[in-house]
Amino acid sequence: MKNFNKHVTISEAQEMVKKFLEEMPPNWTLMHNRFYIFTHMLEEVGEVARNITYLELKRRNKDFEEARSELARELSDVLYHIFKIAIAYEINLEDAFITRLNEIRRRFKGE
Repeated sequence: MKNFNKHVTISEAQEMVKKFLEEMPPNWTLMHNRFYIFTHMLEEVGEVARNITYLELKRRNKDFEEARSELARELSDVLYHIFKIAIAYEINLEDAFITRLNEIRRRFKGE
């Protein structure tokens, strides 16, 4: 299995996920079932919430770094599912993100 570069753009990451999904059988990716993809993403968001709760309650605990690493993995799972949804609906996330960030900046910074 090929390892990926550490630094990629949003578009590159989205394309990497798309290529991976194309290599997998349809019954594994379930790209036709967008409700399932969304529900699976929500499950991952719940795991992010669990990890944040744990980290905030155990901040001084010796296993803080291990818990922080687990949070990073769960956030990555959410990002993967966001890419899947964007791919299913043919949305370029990099363009959408830049457009939205510019809108947010104008709204809140008066730019």
